[in-house]
Amino acid sequence: MDKIAKLVDELTRLYKTNSPFELCKKLDINVIFIDLPQNTNGLFLKTKDNRKLILINKEVILNNSEKIKNICAHELGHALLHSDKNICCFENNLHLIKELDEESDAFAKALLNTQDSN
Repeated sequence: MDKIAKLVDELTRLYKTNSPFELCKKLDINVIFIDLPQNTNGLFLKTKDNRKLILINKEVILNNSEKIKNICAHELGHALLHSDKNICCFENNLHLIKELDEESDAFAKALLNTQDSN
């Protein structure tokens, strides 16, 4: 079992849910719906005092609830897999950003394809 599948399995067994929003509550990760740039659906931030935040573009709320779950799950993947990374979008690290996004996509897909235990 790869690390992402193992993490998803551990989380869903422990918290008995595959809902990214419920997992965020259990893991003390605040989800905030705010205005973000038009091409930004969401992002994960870790503050100086180690609080974890997922910001989701509130424009997405108007569009599609499945998309909101996907965005939250993707950003939760960043929170759990990459919270030690502080990545700025500069050209010299686009390869790393792509790699981290692919891992977060894999996490979101695994989480949302897991049977909810509730």
